[in-house]
Amino acid sequence: MDKKELKEKIEEGSILTRIILEILGKPKEHVEKTAKDLEKQIKSLERLTVLSSEVASVEPQEEGLFSTFIETEILFKNIHHILDFTFNFMPSSVEILEPDKITMKTARFKDLIHDFIGKHHQVEAMAREIKAHNSIITKKMRIIIKNMIILGLRDGDKDIKTLCKMVGVDEKGIKPYLKELEEQNIITHSKSVYTMIGRLNV
Repeated sequence: MDKKELKEKIEEGSILTRIILEILGKPKEHVEKTAKDLEKQIKSLERLTVLSSEVASVEPQEEGLFSTFIETEILFKNIHHILDFTFNFMPSSVEILEPDKITMKTARFKDLIHDFIGKHHQVEAMAREIKAHNSIITKKMRIIIKNMIILGLRDGDKDIKTLCKMVGVDEKGIKPYLKELEEQNIITHSKSVYTMIGRLNV
């Protein structure tokens, strides 16, 4: 799109933006692929025109994570499409480059507010659903780990290092489960050796 066509689009009501989207994760290859896939997805959207886009090099962060970002200039048809984009992609920065001033009728502004509220409620509902789902997964994982500890002790006493290898959890991670099983009078220990004395009820 040349400058003349861009100017005409803006005069007709389109909005030129500069948007930054950040990606954080691991491993490095996954972050690189995610950034490229995200850039490709954005370019395929019908409600906008990508004028320029650049993916930054992946940089190491703390705790073995990697990060990168996409900086892109996008022409949107209206403010409503910008709000849709921000809710769907959660960019870290949205800068309106042109026009300098945006005006709209009160009725249109009310519609935008209602859309915003509706999408906010959708996000809240999704967050509650994910939290509930994670809670169920966490509970099941706790049962699985405790059962693995008991299975490991059925054929004889074992020290904590042996249990860690069998369960696949480090000492810091396994200690809360061992403590819980002891409180339930299912296992006991002397020094660092654990013995099964009861039965797990789930």
